[in-house]
Amino acid sequence: MESERLIYLIDQREDGHISPEETQELNQLLTLKEASSLEALHLSLRKELTTEGRHQLAGTLQSWEAEIANNQDNQGGRIIRFPLWSGLLAVAAVITVFLLVLLPDQQNPNSRLFQELAAPYPNVLYPLERGETTRTALEQAFAEYEAGHFETFLESLDQLDTTAASFEFYRAIALMQTERPTEAEPIFQELTKTESEFSDQAEWYLAMTLRSLNQGEAAEKLILQISQQADHEMYKRAIRWLEAE
Repeated sequence: MESERLIYLIDQREDGHISPEETQELNQLLTLKEASSLEALHLSLRKELTTEGRHQLAGTLQSWEAEIANNQDNQGGRIIRFPLWSGLLAVAAVITVFLLVLLPDQQNPNSRLFQELAAPYPNVLYPLERGETTRTALEQAFAEYEAGHFETFLESLDQLDTTAASFEFYRAIALMQTERPTEAEPIFQELTKTESEFSDQAEWYLAMTLRSLNQGEAAEKLILQISQQADHEMYKRAIRWLEAE
């Protein structure tokens, strides 16, 4: 049994495409020690590498090197061998360095591209006018939004007690900017289901919110859907995201 077959079966399982026969084959293979070690290594490399994950992966590679390189397991006459383990580990290390250091990671919530494409949506409801001396409560609230005072903006909305869809959109944006994606996500979800002025924009920011919540697959699926609608308000952002991958 070659390692390529095992990796294929693991990928089929993780992607949800594995058949019952393949599941049985994979389970049998995973009773072997080398197969279990390879599975753990491969799953580590599949993960989106957070800071914590990077340290864990580095430690894992170091601890497995001696174990896997010299270990063969013979169960019931079956031997599973994974050739060139040292080469595989070296390649894995190079890939890891490339992903962490050299490759611009637009999917990382701290990356430059993410910050640009997830930047607060412009205030188009109550844009500020130069020279104005008096403002309504809503105008003052959105002045705080434009100034980047998102906590104050949220407090103002709460005081105004308004739940109009357009205001809720900006509320969710402010929640994102104050690092509360779990509160922003249901608001964006609801706005995507309505025919509101900002339903398209809400769909894009929902994708960005899902990314912040480490729901990468759901975010990528939504971005792909947006990229297939040329008349979508956020079409250009979706195309730019996908082109950077």
